[in-house]
This record gives sequence, structure tokens and C-alpha cells, in this order.
Amino acid sequence: MTERERLMVETYLPNRRDPNLPEGEYYILDNNERIQQVYISNIYPDMEHDSTTYGVILSKTGKRYRGGSGYDGSVHMYDLYDNKEDCRNWAHGVYDGWEQLRALQEGEQ
Repeated sequence: MTERERLMVETYLPNRRDPNLPEGEYYILDNNERIQQVYISNIYPDMEHDSTTYGVILSKTGKRYRGGSGYDGSVHMYDLYDNKEDCRNWAHGVYDGWEQLRALQEGEQ
């Protein structure tokens, strides 16, 4: 890991992955600042912003998540977290590449 990557990991991923979170599931902060557990149901391009957005389903109820940064309930990867503390603090803000940083971090262990 380069020094820049190490700094990015420290900045965007202050806490470790939640070991109790099932693989393929994430946490998201809803509009009422409650942490919800979700999984990705759809992946599609956001042509307006030249990025990718995701449709997500609430894990406990199976209902589509209707909050998010998109008018249709879509979210960006930066909206999703792998631990509650980072989610509560919006730790990686608008950085979509956090999963690659997590892989680097976990590879260093």
C-alpha cells in the first residue's frame, strides 16, 4: 500500500468492517438519520453525473429504499457503509472508491 493509499484508508475508513454484517449487505443512513441495513437490487448508470447508481432493498422488510441521493430512490456507493459508526458519521462522504480501499486495508492484515 502506498503512503497516499494509507492516508486515504485512515481518512475514509476510520473503523473496521462490521463482522456481523452479511456479505453483500450494507448500512445506509435514511432521511430520519436512522441506520438501515440494505442490499443492492439494481445497478445502473447515472448518465447525468457520469457515475453509477444503485437501487437498494431494506434487508429486514424486503421493501425498496425510497430515500437516497436520487429522485427515484437510487443511491451512490458513497451512501453505503460496511459498519454503523462510519455510516452514522458519513465517514467517506462522496468517495465511491471506498470498497477498493477496504480491500487494500484488509489485505495488509
